[in-house]
Amino acid sequence: MSQRWHRDPEEPRLCKMFVYLNAVDESAGPFIYLPRTTRGREWGHVLPQKLPGGSYPDEKAVSELLKKVEARVMSGPPGTVMFCDTTGLHRGGYATRKERIMFTAFYTSPWWSDSPRYAHTSESLTSLSSLDPAARYALGSS
Repeated sequence: MSQRWHRDPEEPRLCKMFVYLNAVDESAGPFIYLPRTTRGREWGHVLPQKLPGGSYPDEKAVSELLKKVEARVMSGPPGTVMFCDTTGLHRGGYATRKERIMFTAFYTSPWWSDSPRYAHTSESLTSLSSLDPAARYALGSS
């Protein structure tokens, strides 16, 4: 996860899930989010997302926005789950004394314009054929 403020590039809206696998406090560099910075919200037009490349705005410009928007610092025990539209401005904090270990997953619509970043082998396609249609669809082998 980037420690620079940014907006993710994949889609105009993007639901990501983060799960902390260890205790995360200020010393582990927690996830930090600026509320109301997604498209159509109060601050969504400021330092906007640029598809398909995302957006890494200048730190000085973000510090101006931080005078108006209170950042949410997401600390928590192992098992903490966060859902977030990461087209809003966010970043990873700086780990100073301990590491942040987390699982990240996200959903993209079937209309996502980017091509898949993986390919199924003939062996994996054979094993996928025994799954129900919804599972095959979710794994991109409909």
